[in-house]
Amino acid sequence: MLEALKAAWDAVDALFGGTAVGSAVTACPAASPPKEADIPAACAYLKKGHLVSGTEDQFSRNRKKAEVKKPGKAVTHTFPGDKAPQDATEYVATIDGKFIKIVMPVAAPTEPGTVLPSVDAVARGLGAVPGAQLATIKTVEVSPNRNPSDAYWATTYATPGFRSAAVGGNGGVTMFPTTTALDQARIDSNLIHEGGHTYQSEIWKVAATKKTWTDAIKCDPLSPSRYADSSIDEDMSESLVMYSLSKGTVCEAVAKKMFPNRYAELDRLMSK
Repeated sequence: MLEALKAAWDAVDALFGGTAVGSAVTACPAASPPKEADIPAACAYLKKGHLVSGTEDQFSRNRKKAEVKKPGKAVTHTFPGDKAPQDATEYVATIDGKFIKIVMPVAAPTEPGTVLPSVDAVARGLGAVPGAQLATIKTVEVSPNRNPSDAYWATTYATPGFRSAAVGGNGGVTMFPTTTALDQARIDSNLIHEGGHTYQSEIWKVAATKKTWTDAIKCDPLSPSRYADSSIDEDMSESLVMYSLSKGTVCEAVAKKMFPNRYAELDRLMSK
């Protein structure tokens, strides 16, 4: 849903009081965040904004090669909002030894003037998803229909015309038509963020794992973005984008000073 959120920040702040999900508590490992002016230009995404976002080059540093088997297989598929199955093409992307289905509609988007990402752009974006997280994504469906839940979110965020670009959870990610074509960096970010919800649905089946993240939020004095402040789920998804962008760069050391507890937990999870 990231693409629609930039218009909704005032409403989100009103809903959640404009405060971070967690705050510093006693007996936590110390953080030593730099002043914002001291954050290197290359690490601009660490300066708390609406969303954590980066460039295609930044995502590509750790991108794994993605291969798509073509031609795809003709199937029928029920996309969100469909009353009956429709013709689709099922592709299989191979990334780091993992096989992920990508289901593309045969028909054009139902709304004139909207566009969908290509199967190759989706596969390339999956290559940017961290390995442990990628292992929980079984399918990406690229729906020709607008998200049926947009009306609900429009009301929740008090934002008429709210539009989702993607959602995630329960083994997959669904991407929706957008009014302008998404560049590769936004596709990368969407797949990491929304795939983060898919990842959470697996790892948080263990209550202790979710509690560890809750404690990390409480201990770290900062949060990665304004959207991260809305819930523990969004906090982790935004942190995954930040982690992906910073891993192996000079920004990682800076981020670990700002978010020592989140990074300690992500390092543990991603090492599995």
